[in-house]
Amino acid sequence: MTIIYIAGPITGVADGNKPAFDRAETALAAAGHIVMSPHHLPKGMPETVYMDICLAMVRGCDAVLLLPGWELSLGVAAEHALARKLGKEIRIQTGNDNGLPGGFEQGGVAA
Repeated sequence: MTIIYIAGPITGVADGNKPAFDRAETALAAAGHIVMSPHHLPKGMPETVYMDICLAMVRGCDAVLLLPGWELSLGVAAEHALARKLGKEIRIQTGNDNGLPGGFEQGGVAA
């Protein structure tokens, strides 16, 4: 089983981009992966606390899935940089994945 962390823009996105996170999580879990998502964290904490927890999740995962718009988020930029530094598998969800996030089941695009 692969542990996959979902990273994507949250701040400034309608509904915190939760629908995109949920779709990715559902597809990855259905494929047998263990999924970590920042949307499972309690609401109301300072952003610095969220970043500390999310970076710990990146350290603990095997792979990171970057949702569309990731490149516009400073938080995801930090997660992406850490994942690269640690040699994690990184995939970018594209519009051509036929419902399979980041192509984890079909090759996908590495970042």
